[in-house]
Amino acid sequence: GHTEGRRRIVTRQILHIIDQYKIGGPGKTILNSARFIDRRRYRIHVATFLPPHTLETELTRRLREQDIPAVYLPDRRGPSIKTLSALRRYIRQAGIHILHCHGYKSEFYAYLLKLFYRQPVIVTTHHGWIANSRRQNNVNRVAQLLSICFDGVVVVAADLLAKLPSIVRRRPTTRVIHNAIVSTDYSPPGRRDEIRQQYGLAPDDVVLGVIGRLNPEKGGFESIAALDLLRRRHPGVKLVFVGDGPLQNALIDHVRQTGLTGHVRFTGHIHPVQPLYEAIDILVSPSYTEGISNVILEAMALCKPVVATAVGGTPEILSNGRTGRLVPPRNAQALAQAIAQAIEQPDTTRRMVGEAYEILLQKFEFNQRMRRVEAFYEAVLNTAR
Repeated sequence: GHTEGRRRIVTRQILHIIDQYKIGGPGKTILNSARFIDRRRYRIHVATFLPPHTLETELTRRLREQDIPAVYLPDRRGPSIKTLSALRRYIRQAGIHILHCHGYKSEFYAYLLKLFYRQPVIVTTHHGWIANSRRQNNVNRVAQLLSICFDGVVVVAADLLAKLPSIVRRRPTTRVIHNAIVSTDYSPPGRRDEIRQQYGLAPDDVVLGVIGRLNPEKGGFESIAALDLLRRRHPGVKLVFVGDGPLQNALIDHVRQTGLTGHVRFTGHIHPVQPLYEAIDILVSPSYTEGISNVILEAMALCKPVVATAVGGTPEILSNGRTGRLVPPRNAQALAQAIAQAIEQPDTTRRMVGEAYEILLQKFEFNQRMRRVEAFYEAVLNTAR
């Protein structure tokens, strides 16, 4: 009995490892985990990569601001013994119990640690798999197969579970734990007109917002095509892309060729992005693939109507016709029609927004999510003993 009592009060050291410089969905999840985890039982650390000749990234700045213990790993092309050694040294010095991975590179280093040193316990969260090329498809398949070597696996949507090997799906330490947000972080700052003015948007414009990386899978071209169709019924509609990425120049050229230059704005990468939601009227999420979209959860928290493609975990957040409007991917006409309904049926749209907010509070609050993560950690540690 006394041993059990002592075991329960051991503070578990959890090291999250992530290979992103900017604070996207996985970064927000890690930062909020440090805020909401039970600190009597767990302590969060973070390992993140620093590109050559860089002293600070958006993520490392936030880690310092939140006073989260961290190790900064040199980011080199291909596997690096130096990086592996730095990671192992930190794990030993900090007494890490669980290494929690986010992304391919971090999973690879965790696998090497387990292979060569048999420690620590390794788990991973699969946030979704982007497949814009044959190479990405191959990397995804390797990541899915590599899950067999992990002591525990989290997928952020039930839709992702089917892509894992059956041996992983059957394990008690494989869990679906949806993304979540801190709703109280999303109170409008009261700067709607000021932000609109900054981007050349009139107070009475109907503004559509597409928020996220400008990657091929995010459906940017469909957004522009939908805007072109909408203009015939709603000439005052504007489209704002919030984010940057490899497709930015191609999208800007396409806007120019379509004659929509006066109707589309590109803000570039903005952090924090919360104030931008206040300036938009409808969030549009035209992705070809998603895990669980933090952007959609943020729009729900800020009571913005959502028109999204019914892909990945999005139907696990939104119910079509009840809390949002869902359309098939790669279909600009269906996207335009759903946006038109959101504009033309204001009472229905308001009711949907209210229901979406209630669902958010019931199912997608970060505090609730952390209790599920803690139960996952305990199951993994008990199984690994």
